[in-house]
Amino acid sequence: MLAPTSPATPKRFPGLLRTIHAMLLTPADLARLFGGRLEGAGERCAPLASIETDSRRAGPGSSFVALAV
Repeated sequence: MLAPTSPATPKRFPGLLRTIHAMLLTPADLARLFGGRLEGAGERCAPLASIETDSRRAGPGSSFVALAV
């Protein structure tokens, strides 16, 4: 049974990162999906190799996404 959540409580989306990982996304796509903006130099349209939630695993070609818990 799920507990009720308030608007301030982050919603969890099981399998979302697995689904996103299967897609070919670019940095520009991520910025658009999450309502962010891109800063600095870099290829905005190159497909990402991976999306990481652990900054220690992020490397060239990957993107780090921080999750609120």
